[in-house]
Amino acid sequence: MWAVGIGLNWLNCSRRLKLLGLGFLTTMDDALSFTEDDRDNLVLIVKSAHQLKICGSKGEWTDFLAARGLSRAVSDPERHKWQVLAEFVRTFDNEMVKRLKRWRKRLAIIKLVEASDPWSKTPEQCLVDRTYEHPLFFTSYHFPSFLPGWKCTKRGSSSDASYPERLLSLDCEMVMCEGYEQQVVQVCIVDRNNKTVLDTLVKPSKKVIDYITHIHGLEKKDIAQATCTQEEIQKEVAKLLEPGTILVGHSVFYDLKALKIDHRRVIDTSMLFRLKGLAMISLQNLCKAVLGYDFRETGTHKCIDDAIVPMKLILHQLEHGTIDVKINFPSSDPCRLLIHKMSHRLIPDELRRIVAGTIPCTIEKVEGKKGQMHVVFESKLLANRAFELLSGEAGQDSGGFEQKSVTQWRKGLYLQLRVRKLAHSSEEDHPSITPKKRELETTAVESKRLKQQPDRIDSRAEVARLTRHKQRPEKK
Repeated sequence: MWAVGIGLNWLNCSRRLKLLGLGFLTTMDDALSFTEDDRDNLVLIVKSAHQLKICGSKGEWTDFLAARGLSRAVSDPERHKWQVLAEFVRTFDNEMVKRLKRWRKRLAIIKLVEASDPWSKTPEQCLVDRTYEHPLFFTSYHFPSFLPGWKCTKRGSSSDASYPERLLSLDCEMVMCEGYEQQVVQVCIVDRNNKTVLDTLVKPSKKVIDYITHIHGLEKKDIAQATCTQEEIQKEVAKLLEPGTILVGHSVFYDLKALKIDHRRVIDTSMLFRLKGLAMISLQNLCKAVLGYDFRETGTHKCIDDAIVPMKLILHQLEHGTIDVKINFPSSDPCRLLIHKMSHRLIPDELRRIVAGTIPCTIEKVEGKKGQMHVVFESKLLANRAFELLSGEAGQDSGGFEQKSVTQWRKGLYLQLRVRKLAHSSEEDHPSITPKKRELETTAVESKRLKQQPDRIDSRAEVARLTRHKQRPEKK
């Protein structure tokens, strides 16, 4: 029985969930019954089905949209009503329905266990609670474990309080395989004494299209020596994550996704240490700021070091308590935007089109930074306009610079990247600049450019056109 370990039968569990405002998760008898409260779950289900080309009785997601008279071009599930998503999910076969039923039941139990808070308030558990409190925790650790090939660690079958508490720190290195699926090629786990528990090379199960050697340093010949399979490493890691285990890591949800393991009792240093807003600080910057040294002087990742450093950060936090993180950021440049955190390699022309549209700019590599690009404009005004027109989730980075998280759905894939300003708001830095002065400066820049390159498009007119287009109400 799922709830035996916490002393509740399913009836009591259902009542408790309703008291907690989670009653929509109790409709387990009919896995195809949804409400508006299920929207986040439905989006995750449909996104996963679309990426993996899972078919229902009416075909794939895009086929389903076409059959309902909806445009295939608007295939991002986020842009559709929950009723449309639910209707598509109802077309799945019986096997997928059973998986969804088990998944939703597991979500209900996890919600109940976490709301019941059965763990002793040890210093380590307090850091777990602080990770849970981060606004991005739910979306980051909400895994599609209903899909074939996923493993779920044991939760709710018995109280973790009866198991000894243990800290393990995990890091994985990955490659990009066909279908743009990330698979692990090295897995390292260390305990709180920084003793190596696991350090294994893993062979991909699919054809590799990008070894990403510039990030982790592993080459094709290194990975060819691996004998451990994806299924074997998944089983080995899941076995270590027994009840009582607190998993440590920096943005460790990426590693869990690649391993296809659903585990939620974590201390995530990217969520534990932060400066402003929702910004996450890189592990390299955290190590410099908190521990006082640079562990990536070569520029490439070492899997074992990337597992050790988060554990050191946690132990430092446990010993010294909450500390103020201070990071020295590079000098500002209002004429540039920084592109980083790219999910896939993109050619300069593609980056230019995504970030700047028709506004003139050039793309430059960031010296000494792998996977980062500068978008260079002729003036700060054009840089600001390109940023304003960019469609994405607005926020700030750890230095307080404006940033947008951009997701574009193309050919069944999610292309993700972040675009950050390299200067603070011009209104704050230069309050004396009036809108009229800004317009005059823009006109001067454009006139000079058009004289030099008369065959180029007038970007001011194009910006105005795009702005008008953006302000049009979206068709429903």
